[in-house]
Amino acid sequence: VVFHGLAIDRAGAGYSLAFTAGAGRVISNFFSVSVGPAAALRITRSPTFGVFGVSLDPAPRVIAVDAGLNWVSTSAVTVTASLLLPENEIPTKLSGTLSRPLASGVTTFSSLTVDNAVASLRLLFSSPPLTPAETPP
Repeated sequence: VVFHGLAIDRAGAGYSLAFTAGAGRVISNFFSVSVGPAAALRITRSPTFGVFGVSLDPAPRVIAVDAGLNWVSTSAVTVTASLLLPENEIPTKLSGTLSRPLASGVTTFSSLTVDNAVASLRLLFSSPPLTPAETPP
């Protein structure tokens, strides 16, 4: 018998499958699910405010995740930060260290600053071909 469409969406150990048919029940041996390759970036800490010339607070933190959103600690790509501005917004520049490598799948952008007050500060973190991540408005 083949069961199509079975999926486990989180890496971990100690998984087993139980199959029931009528009064019978079979339980598989325990198995592990490994983290897949990096597929996307995810923001784990977003800045709550920015003041002209002062580093964004808290400093944005970005991680690499696989297709199941599991943290990929082996990813070492370089992530680039950019500013997303709504239409008709005052021209604003994002400064500081705009590109940072992931170390053990994590990086923190501790020196990002903006040169104007922005009503809706949104950041984009990218590292092609990974799916980029945006901070909420």
